[in-house]
Amino acid sequence: MSAEELGSNLLREVKIEGLNDVLRIIRYAQEAQQPRIYTGNRQIDQLLDAFIPPSTTSPALEQHGTFETHHPPVLELTGATPCSGKKQLLYHLVACLLLPATYEYIPLSGLNSAVVLYDLSHNFSLLRLRDNLANRIHSCTPSTSNPFSNEATTSLIHDSLTHLHVFRPPSTLSLIATLSKTQSYLYTTTAHLSANRPLGALILNGLDAFLHQDRLEAATTIETLEPQHQQQPSSGDLLIARYRTITSHLLTLQRTFPSCPIIATTRSLSHLKNTRISNNLV
Repeated sequence: MSAEELGSNLLREVKIEGLNDVLRIIRYAQEAQQPRIYTGNRQIDQLLDAFIPPSTTSPALEQHGTFETHHPPVLELTGATPCSGKKQLLYHLVACLLLPATYEYIPLSGLNSAVVLYDLSHNFSLLRLRDNLANRIHSCTPSTSNPFSNEATTSLIHDSLTHLHVFRPPSTLSLIATLSKTQSYLYTTTAHLSANRPLGALILNGLDAFLHQDRLEAATTIETLEPQHQQQPSSGDLLIARYRTITSHLLTLQRTFPSCPIIATTRSLSHLKNTRISNNLV
């Protein structure tokens, strides 16, 4: 083999990569080695990470310079009995999302993000959340001394609460209307003070709060329909259609804000299983 042929063979084996491709591969390799953070609670994040596969590539995607990614998780907090601790866990997660990572050089392990909360059961207490924020701040400070004055703690709590956006729709239809306007609200920088923060979570407190109301409205709608020759929808079909609309809006928001998990609280899993709604919420 001549030197010219050898050189031609070596050149054919050379793969040319642009700088953007190299940096992108390095970034994804680093992200694969680091634990993913969803809620700011290490134990919950580790549990969620075990069920969510890492971002991967395929030859077809590599040709277009894109990577296959997975949506953030949908986390449901439920309990078979009252006072099971799900509401306290919700306050803890909201505090983790709102607080900054550090304050006055003291690590608080917060995510410094904004939170949108739809309080469907109308029982989310800002006073209780304030106490949770204060307890978390004090638990992160050294035990020998308290570097935060009362004024500094109050100021930090007030600043964190300004990035919690609470909506209290009175019905499922009102919730659907609110969800459809959430994106435009978040993009309107003059409407809130969270423009410089990422959206940390979409939270639905009391996902099954309107379930009985929706059942009654669906049954009333069926009764008012005039009999037709073709097959009419049942009250269950109308009920499921509403919750599919809610799911569609939530997934649209999650695609717009790709690092944002969805967190929902329910009173009991049996409420959703009996109405076949749970299959539409995952």
